[in-house]
Amino acid sequence: LMFTFKGANYGDYGDQVSAEAMLLGISATAAGRTSDENVFLLFVEFAKLGTLMASTGDLDNDGLVDATYDNCALSSVDGAHVVTAIGNITDILGQIGTSLIGNGLAGALAAACSNLGGACAVTQTANVTAVMNQGGRTLVGESNLGIGLKAPLNDPFCQLTNAPIDPVAAGSKCPKGTGALPICP
Repeated sequence: LMFTFKGANYGDYGDQVSAEAMLLGISATAAGRTSDENVFLLFVEFAKLGTLMASTGDLDNDGLVDATYDNCALSSVDGAHVVTAIGNITDILGQIGTSLIGNGLAGALAAACSNLGGACAVTQTANVTAVMNQGGRTLVGESNLGIGLKAPLNDPFCQLTNAPIDPVAAGSKCPKGTGALPICP
């Protein structure tokens, strides 16, 4: 998604967050929206993720993750939006099926969800817990699940698959640490 949205800026991301809010204003769940509204929100969520990744992880707009990218530096607001994007995508796909995105991405999302402690059922940022937020920010740089940016500073340390996730564990900040903490602080 980052490559698809190469050159996007953080203002574009704000517009996508606003579009998401309008559609969630119709209903917080896919069951309360029409198929057209759900398909539109599905694409808004993909755009939101791609734009966030491009505007924070590819500052030189070359389509490659910057060598110094620190996904753990994403704000807690951005982390919450990562979580809700995945939650909304999961909710929508449960309502309309996976044919629009294919089983490969659906499988990758399911693998990520198994590591996010219930986050895939969250569709609104107000319901994102601190642990879910840490997981969402970590997922952005994840290498092992096939979803994140494979942030160069992360590998092999800051990975959800290195869990159990312990947000209060002693250790250095991921991804710049020594791997003592396998999730963003």
